[in-house]
Amino acid sequence: MVKLSVVVVSKNAEKHIQRAIDSLSSQTFKDFETIFIDSVSTDKTLDIINSCTLTKKVISEKDEGIYDAMNKGIMNSSGEVIYFLNTDDYLADEHVFEKIIPLFEDNVALVHGSTLVDYNGKLIDYYFDFNEKNLRDGVFPSQQCTFFSKDILIKLSGFTTKYRLAGDFELMCRIFLFINTNRYYVRESRFKVAYLTPGGASAIGNTGEKELSAVIKEYYGYYYWFIWLFPKRVKTFFRNILIALNIIGLYRSTIGKNAMGKKGVVLNAKKND
Repeated sequence: MVKLSVVVVSKNAEKHIQRAIDSLSSQTFKDFETIFIDSVSTDKTLDIINSCTLTKKVISEKDEGIYDAMNKGIMNSSGEVIYFLNTDDYLADEHVFEKIIPLFEDNVALVHGSTLVDYNGKLIDYYFDFNEKNLRDGVFPSQQCTFFSKDILIKLSGFTTKYRLAGDFELMCRIFLFINTNRYYVRESRFKVAYLTPGGASAIGNTGEKELSAVIKEYYGYYYWFIWLFPKRVKTFFRNILIALNIIGLYRSTIGKNAMGKKGVVLNAKKND
């Protein structure tokens, strides 16, 4: 069975990182290492990392952003499979690795499941197929629910660092093009992989939308870029008019929408704190 490397990128994450570490420690599949890439935290993050009992490597140095740090994790890993866990996210249950790792075989580029998000008490299960239509729409399996073949990440030189928030989307576009011209394939599952904290580092906002737009234009051309961008601009235009006329109050995101504006499945059960 393949070995797993988990990359955790941190910067002043003392508030949440223990929860992420606990979710790793509880895994029934134990053949994994954790690579902590810390961006010179000034709080107690490093103390928490160094005190944990996980098999680990710890690197604390300045970086050029989250994707540069994730690339350092790739280069310092020894596993054949790599998973990236954000410090404010955590695994769905203790059997995630046990269920996912056996799905890796020769020429599997990645395995993905679904991500759970708590929106104001509503637990949403987000699952997106990894296909060209979704990518053209700016929709893809999130990093938090995706396990990558290290071989693929090395072949594609990891994450680009020219984007601050959309580097994971750009990588998924490159992986899709690569597996379509090489003998690799994707394994998809409906396993719930991780709880995602809304508003984290990869939350979309204006910068994220601009970067997603740039990636869509780069890989799929002006036509699909326009198809993706036009409805958002129309929606923003009319929303601003309504706000200016005081017909609606401050704009709030609709419960059940993710960063890409797609709907997930609302679950009855709430997450365990």
